[in-house]
Amino acid sequence: MTLRSKFAIAVLGLSISGALCGALSQTSVKVESNIRAELVVNPKRAILSLRFLKPVTDPLSTIIFSVNGRPLESQWFSFPTQGQSSEVVALLDLGDPDRADQIRDSKSMMLLLGATRKEYQHFVFGGYAATGSMFSPTSADPRELVSMVTMSAPLAEPSNLTAALLSAIISLEKTKGDRRAVLVFTDGHNDSAVTFDRVAEAAQAADVAISFILSSSSRSVDVPALVRLAERTGGNIVSADLADNFLRNPMQTIETGGTALAPFEQVRKYFWEKKTDVVASISFGQKTLDLVSPAEIKDANIMETVNFLARDSRAQIATASA
Repeated sequence: MTLRSKFAIAVLGLSISGALCGALSQTSVKVESNIRAELVVNPKRAILSLRFLKPVTDPLSTIIFSVNGRPLESQWFSFPTQGQSSEVVALLDLGDPDRADQIRDSKSMMLLLGATRKEYQHFVFGGYAATGSMFSPTSADPRELVSMVTMSAPLAEPSNLTAALLSAIISLEKTKGDRRAVLVFTDGHNDSAVTFDRVAEAAQAADVAISFILSSSSRSVDVPALVRLAERTGGNIVSADLADNFLRNPMQTIETGGTALAPFEQVRKYFWEKKTDVVASISFGQKTLDLVSPAEIKDANIMETVNFLARDSRAQIATASA
């Protein structure tokens, strides 16, 4: 069974509930100036999620929501807030028995994740060579997982890195994680026909950050391709000598940003409005990033329309008199 199918079984319940939520929502996504912004609009509120792919040089100054130009009240929550989670797949490259020493060291580093993880962080561990599989303990005893990782043997097989990454991304996409990441313990060698560009596109679409914890070996490695993939997804390239420090908080650069919520249950659509759009405007430095998504807004009744027109008239008079 492949990495994709084994992990997909583990997250089946989450994927079903996520699909039900998605059916009722409209989503808009933009990536600009190393900020990934996602606007989700459901029948009750607009939800803007921000993640910084790199440390930002221009801090956020304002986030303004509006419906057809009418401002909405909103509230900002830095990640993680209550109910949010990070879903992480940690992969170990088991290809090439000549790398036995490096694989042993990578196992030790991989197991540090279990010791340093935070309560809202959920890790799944797996290994790959020509194909992949997850380390799936049958009990909650952490010693079983440790045993499975330490007993995994190097394989005289190709290392299909990009295929394993693609499978992990597809599985993570089915989860409800607010932050998603793949951490790969490898020398960076890749025998798969799956291109790095294809992996990057899939990771960006699913908002999955990819990081590599690199060991040395004599195998060929396309380092620029690894660097581009990590940069495009907001992940990291970590050399073996810096791995211990990185693994103390491997999600530090990924668990950035936060969420802004703007309820609009009290907002109404008036008879002269052909459609209703929610706009989220994010200002940082001298730039503004706008996301637009259609919204299902209740039609105003006669009294609500009269009251709105009266308020609007008073506002125009006050502006003209100022």
